[in-house]
Amino acid sequence: MRSKRLSALVCAALFFAGGRATAQPAPAAAPATAVPPLAETLDEASRREYEAAKALYAMGDSKGAFYKFQAAYELYADPRLLWNMATCAKNLHQYAEAVGLVRKYQKLGGGLLSEQDRKEAGEVERALASLTTSLVFRGDLAGVEITVDDKPVEQTGAPFVADLGPHRVTARKPGFREMTVSVSGRPLGEVVVPITLVRELHEATLVISARKGDSIYIDGRSVGVGSYRGKVSSGGHLVRVTAPSFRPFQQEISLRDDETRTVPVVLDADAASGGIPGWVWVAGGVVVTGVAVGIIVAASPGVDKTDGVPVGSISPGYVFSRF
Repeated sequence: MRSKRLSALVCAALFFAGGRATAQPAPAAAPATAVPPLAETLDEASRREYEAAKALYAMGDSKGAFYKFQAAYELYADPRLLWNMATCAKNLHQYAEAVGLVRKYQKLGGGLLSEQDRKEAGEVERALASLTTSLVFRGDLAGVEITVDDKPVEQTGAPFVADLGPHRVTARKPGFREMTVSVSGRPLGEVVVPITLVRELHEATLVISARKGDSIYIDGRSVGVGSYRGKVSSGGHLVRVTAPSFRPFQQEISLRDDETRTVPVVLDADAASGGIPGWVWVAGGVVVTGVAVGIIVAASPGVDKTDGVPVGSISPGYVFSRF
């Protein structure tokens, strides 16, 4: 019975009459017997598209015929062209598209459709509906744009008719993260799709590791002592770490959304505060500087005349070190 009903759609689709143009008001309803054939109703431009569509359909090109019927409808919106488009969609196994077109055909047909036309359309709609499913969206849908397989959902609060099988549902709203889920429909059933959008915060995680007692500042605000881990806004920030008798550390960083950045900090001693200069290391009575070097050290206190570095009071000799 189902195949018989579907066949009726194919056999009857190309033999209708009547119509109206998109730029013109709908004609007054008339008895079905008085409705002129479709080809006689269309204007010249839409009739050319209509005849081309019939030729393509006769050659078995349902896809080409669909687009030609659609072009004819856009030029002259006779609802009966929707029935022809539904026939092509059915042949292409696009059953959800066909159901929508048949329903629109029934809604807009008015006096152009006879009682027999409406009866047949109802039977075809029910037969095609058995090959589709309905997606029902739940949640706060205000301002949400939803697409199913990249096709926009015009009424998010109403069931969306889709073909059987898997579908990709995407929901978007300004200020929120995009949501994408995969769903699979059941024949003649409803599939509830929860729409839950998470607000877009544009933040990152910043971790600062310093010595115990070091003061940590972010953008001039004190955030901790010794170590810090927390959420900050994405973008640029100024990190500063200080401690008495040590040179302050300062660095500008830029963070991306959802990034986690760790900043290790080791402060250098400040010579002006009485500490040991950061570029000097004293070990075992030997003075060395930042890279592998050999230094001749004087035997008596004083100041070296070449670079002004204090020479200390250790025995002269060479010491090599590498950092």
